[in-house]
Amino acid sequence: MKIIKYLLGFIVLLIVVTLIYASTLEKSKLVEQSITINKPSTEIFNYIKLYKNQLKYSVWSEMDPNTKREFSGTDGQLGSIHKWESEHEQVGYGSMELTKIEEDKRLEWNLIFTKPFQAQSTPYMNTNMLDSNSTQVVWGCDMTIPFPFNIFLEDESEKLSNQFATSLDKLKSILEN
Repeated sequence: MKIIKYLLGFIVLLIVVTLIYASTLEKSKLVEQSITINKPSTEIFNYIKLYKNQLKYSVWSEMDPNTKREFSGTDGQLGSIHKWESEHEQVGYGSMELTKIEEDKRLEWNLIFTKPFQAQSTPYMNTNMLDSNSTQVVWGCDMTIPFPFNIFLEDESEKLSNQFATSLDKLKSILEN
């Protein structure tokens, strides 16, 4: 009985220490990756704004080829929506709606996950013309994880950063070849 008491005390102490630690950590972090693509910004912008093209370079599209997808609205226009359902834990169930277009400069989406967890964010892509045939593409997202789960923010933001980088490398390969 004494062992059980000590074990329960240890577990409670571990939980308290974890909660105190989590309370000292940030709950949000800006995650961005960029790449330079040797194409004019207009050509890149018109490519990345289409959901059908995003499926060609996004790492999440490759994770589960059996993902069920539904599209509504006019692809690449404000209000167009892409919904998906996947049992893959990194794809899950969700939707994204194109909510902002600054022609040849910036796209923003409202991204909502409903399964395996609920979350919302506003990812974006910027195209910055460097010269007539060279463009910097920036993919970013302000990642927010509520307390006490914010203890995972650093790992999750690093994973997202790597996924952005891999996707941008693929985008570059598609557009330059």
